[in-house]
Amino acid sequence: SVSITNLSSVFPGSVTKVEIYWDNTGTPNLFELDDFPSIGKIYKHLYPNFQTPLTKNYVIRFRAYSGSVCVQDKLQTITVNASPKVVFGSIPILCLDALPYQITQASETGGISGSFKFSGLGVSNVGIFSPAIAGAGTHRILYTYTSSAGGCVDTASQLITVMAPPIADFTFDQPACETKNIFFNSTSSASVGQLTQFNWDFGDGLAPVVKNTPQSFSHIFSKAGDYSVSLKVSTSNGCVSSLKQLKVSVRPLPRPNFSVPAIACLPNASVQFINQTTIEDGTENTITYDWVFDDPMSGLNNISVVNSPTHVYSSIGSYNIKLKATSGNGCVSDTTIVFNDIHSQPKAIISSDLPNVCLGSKVIFSSMLSGLDTVATEWSWNFGDGQIDLNRSPEHLYKTASTFEVSLSIKNNFGCVSDTVKNLFIVNPNPTVDIGPDRVVLEGGSIVLSSLVTGTELQYLWSPATYLNSENNPSPSVNNPLTDIGYKLTVTSKGGCKSSDSLFVKILVGIKLPNLFSPNGDGINDRWLIKYLDSYPNCSLQVFTRSGQLVYETRRYTDATAWDGTLKGKPLPFDTYYYILQPGSGRKSITGFVTIVK
Repeated sequence: SVSITNLSSVFPGSVTKVEIYWDNTGTPNLFELDDFPSIGKIYKHLYPNFQTPLTKNYVIRFRAYSGSVCVQDKLQTITVNASPKVVFGSIPILCLDALPYQITQASETGGISGSFKFSGLGVSNVGIFSPAIAGAGTHRILYTYTSSAGGCVDTASQLITVMAPPIADFTFDQPACETKNIFFNSTSSASVGQLTQFNWDFGDGLAPVVKNTPQSFSHIFSKAGDYSVSLKVSTSNGCVSSLKQLKVSVRPLPRPNFSVPAIACLPNASVQFINQTTIEDGTENTITYDWVFDDPMSGLNNISVVNSPTHVYSSIGSYNIKLKATSGNGCVSDTTIVFNDIHSQPKAIISSDLPNVCLGSKVIFSSMLSGLDTVATEWSWNFGDGQIDLNRSPEHLYKTASTFEVSLSIKNNFGCVSDTVKNLFIVNPNPTVDIGPDRVVLEGGSIVLSSLVTGTELQYLWSPATYLNSENNPSPSVNNPLTDIGYKLTVTSKGGCKSSDSLFVKILVGIKLPNLFSPNGDGINDRWLIKYLDSYPNCSLQVFTRSGQLVYETRRYTDATAWDGTLKGKPLPFDTYYYILQPGSGRKSITGFVTIVK
């Protein structure tokens, strides 16, 4: 496109019209008319495209009018350079993993000298296209050619498709165990083309495996360990996936083993199988077990899942013991061991020197063993209270009262252990007795002696029987005692077990209150001494003036606390004072007066 600028002018007035003859020599009758020209207005024209000759000259005639008759022309020759002509052929489809590709499908066909460059995603100036940089998809590449003379440009573009590679992926069966078939299954996919080749490498030093189908197949790892298994797949159009790697942890097989006892004894031959299974990775605590004891007559007991089970055989024979071990990772192996050493069992008998005892008494146990050609060599006693003894005739002292299950098993000279025989043995509790604290009784009165007793089949005996209405009653009465006296209650319970308790009965004689005393400091009758009041433990004594003022009070009278005729340490005057005495212990309140004399 060639541009010219209107610079025409007239004075006075204005240019009213312009005519532009773009090829005044070749086409002098063709022009462009503008009835509204203005200074600085630009006009453009596109000359025909050509490649030869290298240049063409055109005469441009520019005519300006002032009014309709005043006119002036300006002629100017311009040189138009030949334009390059480019073509861009189709580009083959590439894989994403392909090497950088040199584009050769673009060229200039007009013979115009100049330079070119490529532009677009993933392409260099010189046309080297990198699929990995561009990425999967369809991309537009632009080819630009610039002539040396005049800088004339021609362009062309072309689409290039980069195919996404297939995606390699696979799964494998669990558990993965050493020396066992492990099945691998390709789950690879391709968005373009068909999967045609599967290249497997199991990372165990063996040769890679090439498959042409995704069907699962097995592989055996000879040793436990972690293996890096890889898969690379190819498609029908030659695209290759990235390498897919997965860690396959091949677990060790357990090594099942167990020991059997040297002997077992009938009639119920209890046989414990000691599990000695090991596993290379040290995870024995995760192993589960399945035992078969080759004893179908035992029904459901013919199998077990415990670690070291015990099975009871009821007859002599040869038994094939099978142990299957399953690791925590699911790997399985088994073994079979023959057991054929079962013998007869002796019988034990328990006896004791007493049928039962009271708590605190010792008992001597003894044993016997029945069975032909059988000699006892070891004894195992269990007294039922957590204590055991290994002597033939042990002596035992029970610390609590209860019914105990005494058990005994004996081993004979063949090494067979008898059945555990059990006898019940009774330790009777001693009764408990509580007849309370010491008591007081008013002179000439009576009290009832109460008892709190526990036990069964109880019998009571009070001693002495003096003043009691019954020596066998749990709560006898003491009637008109003449002197202080102590009593003891003995209680006998089931089994002849005995307990006792004692108390003392004190006689409370009548209180004698004097009605005067002389606190003058001569040491004679200086305190108000009340005879026998100190034997009343719960007494209360208060003394008041005539006006009702409290001058003395005590709640536990003794001679040392007797009133000395003072108030707060100061002597009180000669006068008559009034008292209230509450003796307690069953006696009524006493009121009266006492006089202080000097």
